[in-house]
Amino acid sequence: MTREEMKRQYTVNKKGVIVSPGQFAGQMLYVPYFWEKYLNGLADDTNGGFITFFITDEDRKEFTELGEATVITLIEIGRTLVCELPERPSEVALEENPLLSAS
Repeated sequence: MTREEMKRQYTVNKKGVIVSPGQFAGQMLYVPYFWEKYLNGLADDTNGGFITFFITDEDRKEFTELGEATVITLIEIGRTLVCELPERPSEVALEENPLLSAS
């Protein structure tokens, strides 16, 4: 799903926060993008209920508000809410991600 598709699906404020009700309310617009990647089996790490992704240049191109972040971690709460967690260390080493280690 692209940024434009999500902007048609969700109401967001000027800061890019989803304000429409539902499982992504209060989250940044990129959260449903990463959630969809998870549902398609594309998470980099899913240990302990935490769903972690290494942010790629493609992700940053679509969502410039990701800035210089290297990782995003999501958690599903009670099957009704998906939240982004503050950046935390992952069980997966960065050098194991071929997208980040190819230079």
